[in-house]
Amino acid sequence: MKPILYFFPFILFIKFSKSSPMQELPPDYYDDDDDEASREGKFKTICYYTNWGSHREIKESRLYPEDIPADLCTHIIYAFGMISGGNIQHTIQNDIQEYQGQGPLFKRIMKLKEKNRRLKILISCGGWGQAGQFEGIVGSDEARKNFAQNVITFCRKWGFDGIDLVKFGLLAKAMREVFEEEAKKTNKPRLLSSIATAAGEFLLKTGYDVPTLCKYLDFVNVMTYDLYGGWYNKVGHHAALYGTPEETGQDAELNTNSSMYHWIDMGCSRKKLAIGIPTYGRAFAGEDPIKAWGQGGGGNGGLTSRYLGESGIQTYFEVCMKLNSEGYKRFWHPEHQSAIAFKKGTWIGFDDPDGARVKCEYVVKEGLNGAMFWTLDMDDFSGNFCKNGSFPVIKAVRDCFKKAMIKTTTTTTTTTTTRKTTIPNINKDNKYNPNNNTGQKLIISFKFLLLNISALLVRTIIFR
Repeated sequence: MKPILYFFPFILFIKFSKSSPMQELPPDYYDDDDDEASREGKFKTICYYTNWGSHREIKESRLYPEDIPADLCTHIIYAFGMISGGNIQHTIQNDIQEYQGQGPLFKRIMKLKEKNRRLKILISCGGWGQAGQFEGIVGSDEARKNFAQNVITFCRKWGFDGIDLVKFGLLAKAMREVFEEEAKKTNKPRLLSSIATAAGEFLLKTGYDVPTLCKYLDFVNVMTYDLYGGWYNKVGHHAALYGTPEETGQDAELNTNSSMYHWIDMGCSRKKLAIGIPTYGRAFAGEDPIKAWGQGGGGNGGLTSRYLGESGIQTYFEVCMKLNSEGYKRFWHPEHQSAIAFKKGTWIGFDDPDGARVKCEYVVKEGLNGAMFWTLDMDDFSGNFCKNGSFPVIKAVRDCFKKAMIKTTTTTTTTTTTRKTTIPNINKDNKYNPNNNTGQKLIISFKFLLLNISALLVRTIIFR
């Protein structure tokens, strides 16, 4: 149905024109079944699985393949494989063999496809500073094509549906061509290729052939997290959705929206781009939940993850523990559209289900490919810590995408309203202000509360 909105002082009137009825969404409709980039109205839920996550020291932090719901993600990316001599190899013994009583991880994760035939599982290579593995295979067209053939051999042997790799454009082109040729010869689905990539503008302009990558890859996972950390010497949410008018210089770029528009402005199709959503928070030393943002000397908040053994990081389920039993309070930053856990002296920026849903709505509004999660094992996969069911952050986005993908019974174009997701004092000259990119500007003289009430009314009536 097509909403027609009338705004008058202090009152919002909504009238709807007659439209075609909606039909119930099939359970597997959100999955792709054609191995191509997302079609109109479909969104990917892309989840990274780490092989070391099943071998963590503390038992309750271990995630096994069989603990993952088969319908949780449209794509699972297995981290990591390694490249040696132009070939892909496993990285730990347990990938392909029984180890300490555990069956081979490759075989176990592939069993998820028996429950969900449309689930795609890719192998990731080149992560965690391992881009040097590609040096011997990108220098010539022959080397690139040989590597692509080796990828096919590895994926067909172990059941993977494609590869997730690093930034080389010519390699992406060679793989696409070789994958298509193999699919035609064997009558098998074409293998997929994706990339996990930097979010910053400087890195994009100096190290990425964006047009080539976006032409030949199936989707691009933009790592819109770790934008702040102990290395930056400032307090900031490492995965904020939007910036603020007060932020200048590099600080103004350290948010999801700016990062995605760098890719769009450099020529990448929105239908290839997935935002990154972390299932962990980053901690800083801060004396105020809101005002501490941008202050210098952030450090790591004196926190070390008990489950990961890493300084300055807290899994989402650890954040829940702090909120539920350690005296931390949750705050919402209205401009950045992000959650903060705070206890005097310690400041943690993280994404919870509410923040994840806001990002889902952003993906839908901007017409992007979907959302990528790092990682499955840092969400509350057991449901024992946050008391909100298993995988609450990832499920919030999956379910949000499902609601956004209602099919209509006619072929007419559906027009939707655009909800303002930042408070009204956003800088109008900032091209990364979402209201300057929609073609529709809602001019409202009220503050944040009335905006959210209006959006809730629109959403409630549309989805009744």
